[in-house]
Amino acid sequence: MLNNEVAIVGCGVSGISASIHLSRSNIPHTIFERRNFIGGRIFSFFDEKFSYHLDNGQHIFSSAYKNFFEILTELNTIEYLDYQKKFYVPFIQNNSKKFYLKSSFNNSKFGLLFGILVFNLLTLKNRVELIKFFHKFSRNHLKNNYPVALDFLVKNEQSPNLIKYFWEPFCTAVFNSSLSEIPTSLLTNVIRLTFLNDKNKLGFVFSKVPLSQLTKSFLSYINTKSIVDIRLGTSITKIKENNKSFILYDQSGQAYEFRNIIFCIPPNFLSSLILEEWKNFEYFNFFNKIKFNPIVSIYASFNYEFCKEKFAHLVGSPIHWVFNKTRIENIQNSSYLYSFTSSNSTELMNQNNLHINEILLETINQYFKPKLKLNPINIKIIKDKFATISISPEFEKVRPSQLSPIEGIYIAGDWTKTELPATLESASLSGKLAANFLLNKLKKI
Repeated sequence: MLNNEVAIVGCGVSGISASIHLSRSNIPHTIFERRNFIGGRIFSFFDEKFSYHLDNGQHIFSSAYKNFFEILTELNTIEYLDYQKKFYVPFIQNNSKKFYLKSSFNNSKFGLLFGILVFNLLTLKNRVELIKFFHKFSRNHLKNNYPVALDFLVKNEQSPNLIKYFWEPFCTAVFNSSLSEIPTSLLTNVIRLTFLNDKNKLGFVFSKVPLSQLTKSFLSYINTKSIVDIRLGTSITKIKENNKSFILYDQSGQAYEFRNIIFCIPPNFLSSLILEEWKNFEYFNFFNKIKFNPIVSIYASFNYEFCKEKFAHLVGSPIHWVFNKTRIENIQNSSYLYSFTSSNSTELMNQNNLHINEILLETINQYFKPKLKLNPINIKIIKDKFATISISPEFEKVRPSQLSPIEGIYIAGDWTKTELPATLESASLSGKLAANFLLNKLKKI
């Protein structure tokens, strides 16, 4: 079934979100996805050497996510998530000494403040500085007229030691960017949602299954909807205007006509697709500000469990995080599977795989002091040069709304205007906002 009312181009998280919200209002639509699978940034693939499905990159969610979890609830996959009972983050130094930042008695902002008091990776003075910061933040008594997060933190009495051991690990993980490139407005929004929300939603959430399983049921979901058609392996390569509608062309030259289109694709793909005359609109100035930050992911299996924590931050290491996939996903195997993540890492991105292997083994030996000699049984390195868009203060100023100036054209993606960093939550919210803009238009007709 192909209708000519609405097209969704791209079936990542934002496209799935847009489709679900249109389906709730019984709006017929057709989805085009250039790949033969859905999910966009979250997908898994079977690796024969590991005999297991590996993710394209490690993801960890915040308990404060709302829109992404709403999608998983709709798809009946919310049960695949594992919520921390209490906020808990291990920090490991290169002498294998461990420190724990954890909520002392419940997953509330008050539990966190007590947890900070005993977080002895920081000096007592640093802990007091951090608690004062959160107290002033909750009362809106901070100086926030600084566009860049680093300046904001420094001007509000966050010392270099505190920035190094608390703010940098947190911000690098959430934003995949450096403090000197993060807009203060985004940082304050994330602090409010992550640390100081009033709903006791402090903590992290893991997927107990490979990521593709979180969205896989979307295909059966839309099969129950006679109003939705999906065309996998169909790449939209060109668009033309035709009076009050648009004609989309796929890779084979086949044409499809629609009155409304929601583009749920990365900005670099969008730039090559839209009409050149549209770029004369001020709205599309964001194309000139696009930069991407990389992520390097390493999967390795060992015959020895050297880290029993589900995850941990490696203090001062070029490899920022380690995740014990065997424990997180309860993998039944004779070996132990780990993933390692380095965010915004041009340092590792530019290294060859042999050198990255050496860095990994050196890091494990320094940070975990394993009793047995460790050699990976299998290892796989995934370099994603375009992992996330860099939402700098300059980009935030021109970050586009989901409602474009071209009537009938809507844009969604984690990089569009959501007042959030480029996360799965931002992607989910953007699809919802784009669908709502379209629904408002259709109601007026």
